[in-house]
Amino acid sequence: MRIRYYAIRKLFFGLGLIFSVLAVNSQPITLDTKFKPNIIFNDFNEFYAIGTQSDSKIILGGQFNVLLPDSSLIGNLIRLEKNGLMDLSFNDGKGSDFFVNSIITATNDENYIGWNWPLRGGVYKLQKTGTVDTSFNQIKAPKIIVIKVAKQSDGKILLAGNYQNDKFSIIRLHPNGMLDTTFKQVIITETVVMGDIFSTFNNEVIFGYSNLKQIRVLSFNSDGSTNTSFKYNELQQKLNFKGRLNCLKLQEDGKILVGGEFKSAVDYDYANLIRLNSDGSLDVVFKKIPEFRSSGGSVQSIALLPDKRILLGGVFFGFNGMQKNILSLDINGKVDSSFSDPIEFNSFVTRLHLFGNGKLLVAGNFTKYGNSLANHIALFDTKVQVNIEPIFPNPTHGSFSIFSKDVIRRIEVFNAMGQLVLQTNPLLNELEMDIGESSSGIYYVNITTNVERKTFKLIKY
Repeated sequence: MRIRYYAIRKLFFGLGLIFSVLAVNSQPITLDTKFKPNIIFNDFNEFYAIGTQSDSKIILGGQFNVLLPDSSLIGNLIRLEKNGLMDLSFNDGKGSDFFVNSIITATNDENYIGWNWPLRGGVYKLQKTGTVDTSFNQIKAPKIIVIKVAKQSDGKILLAGNYQNDKFSIIRLHPNGMLDTTFKQVIITETVVMGDIFSTFNNEVIFGYSNLKQIRVLSFNSDGSTNTSFKYNELQQKLNFKGRLNCLKLQEDGKILVGGEFKSAVDYDYANLIRLNSDGSLDVVFKKIPEFRSSGGSVQSIALLPDKRILLGGVFFGFNGMQKNILSLDINGKVDSSFSDPIEFNSFVTRLHLFGNGKLLVAGNFTKYGNSLANHIALFDTKVQVNIEPIFPNPTHGSFSIFSKDVIRRIEVFNAMGQLVLQTNPLLNELEMDIGESSSGIYYVNITTNVERKTFKLIKY
């Protein structure tokens, strides 16, 4: 186990930054105007994936070209410094010849890249410098079409795509790229138009997709066998969701957010966003959004903030007669009416990515945010102004950060059996801890300052 002491806020808040503020009740989201990418994108840009490294550098993947001062182009894969400037040392400034649809950053800042090109695709592993790791067994071949790549807590890699014989499959790779034969290859017999995949806290697999007619969400056990207790099929038969699934998001309580461009053919109030319980049944507590029924739009991306708010990125119509491109919801899906500031993006949002330090990167087709230039990407701060902030990220693979306005006198980490796993007396306001050597499961973190004591539930997967 590791404890690291550092001063993140001195980096981001001690520089006298100038922010423009978009109010969300008492918790503002602030635009970081010191984040100024020196990037000129060509007219057509699609951002499919975002990754962040431990040094706060940002990796962008998709289908795009960046124009350099010498008139040369870098395509589809770039890395930015934390201030937004292009890092031309990444892969020697070569970018990628292929469309990048997935980026998974490992704990050592190496990256797994899922890529596509017409009628072929694959998975690469990149070293921290951006060069290809030749020791990784590259999965590549004609007619492999990669829809999505995801990483499990044990380091294994899930790949969803047309893998063999033009059949859509889900396979699992070892960290070295070799096929994991203990995972039963999943075969999807129908056409898959768009999908998303993730691994749950216990390495079960959730795959959601659109076929030409309906929305599907499937659950598989950790060995690839079908989870027959998952109830989504019953829900689909009852409500008949039709349209396009764009994204899935797993909450820390195991519930699953499903976003896209879809509607129920039975109850039109269910449109574009639903939440499933962990067993695949519909969470009826989660609110329906009336504007989605009447005005359409699309949920492209979902981010979960430490204070339990849900952010949606996309394009949304009918909110006080305006187009919006980000919505804020409370924990049960109620739209935050204070999130109505006219200072907005001037076009749609395609990706939201939350950093471990509370920064939110937004990517899309926009060029401005209010009166500020924002050339397709913008950085925000989502910090919740409380004395002891929720630990983050949560769930975690092992490391998590703790912040407090007051000096932290003691931190205790207990497992679900009540056994003390880790204890420290830092006498600091912020630190990073790591329980990576402990088994997956639920932990409880007690944080004590001079004025209060709080306990947070932490999920390690």
